[in-house]
Amino acid sequence: MLYNPPSGSIDPNAPYIGKNTTAGTQGSKVPRGAVEFPQREIVNVILASGQDPSNADLQQLLKAIRWLIQNAYNDPTVQAAVINLITNNYARGSYIGRQIFANPGTVAYTPTPGTKSVRVTVHGGGAGGGGADPTSSGQFSAGGGGGAGGIAISRITSGFAGALVTVGAAGAGGVNPIGIAPFTRDGGNGGDSSFGAFLSATGGGGARGGAAGTFVNVQAGGGGGVGIGGSELNLPGAPGMYSTACDPGNAASGFGGISILYGRGGNPIYSGGGAGEASQAYGAGGSGASNGASAPARQGGAGRGGIVLVDEFA
Repeated sequence: MLYNPPSGSIDPNAPYIGKNTTAGTQGSKVPRGAVEFPQREIVNVILASGQDPSNADLQQLLKAIRWLIQNAYNDPTVQAAVINLITNNYARGSYIGRQIFANPGTVAYTPTPGTKSVRVTVHGGGAGGGGADPTSSGQFSAGGGGGAGGIAISRITSGFAGALVTVGAAGAGGVNPIGIAPFTRDGGNGGDSSFGAFLSATGGGGARGGAAGTFVNVQAGGGGGVGIGGSELNLPGAPGMYSTACDPGNAASGFGGISILYGRGGNPIYSGGGAGEASQAYGAGGSGASNGASAPARQGGAGRGGIVLVDEFA
């Protein structure tokens, strides 16, 4: 959409001038496009997110932008390309199979007989979303979304037998039940994942929780983790989205950071209020909680633990 200058302007970037009766200044004349075109642009964005435009919901553009960001990371084509890279593109020797480590904790890796090399993918744990403090009449609160864990990928040709495999745990959602313990409202960090000393990936960062208030406040989402030591790839985790709380009817939490391998984090919670949504995807973050007026404390959504994949080749 082009900028629409005042009617009669020769300069395509001419500014608008406000009417000032005292100074005898005539205000700019507003052309049709300056009013109509921005509305149509906004409606198209809202429609692209699957919503029906409505004057009853003044958060539709915000929801649409968040939906578009979230689904850009969650594109199945991108996920398939990454998985193909992991399993096929740099393969040497015939493929034996894959060992999957998805339970948080540490165990030793035992190769399948005949394994001569491995490709290892480590994914840090997803972080928890921020909680929403209890509110009284006229107050509101909302927490940010937890960050996703980082990813690292390496091809290893020797010394891998018996390596310790560590899977990072999920970060807990923040909650502040009585409204006077501010540090508990923040989401917990995701745990780090690793494969021996070869490579590792840090967990996502916990999101900031929302304090109750009557003023506009924004709480940060958690940062994404990082991949370390990957000989083929080191990928950062997606950060969690920030929350925006403007009034009791407009308190939106942040969505959880997305795993590029496994999909979205927890969905944001809007004006109706509620606890954050836990992530269902490995390494992704939980969403923040949201509160309107006169509501109890609500907990942010938990992230989901990380994962370690060991693809074996003969």
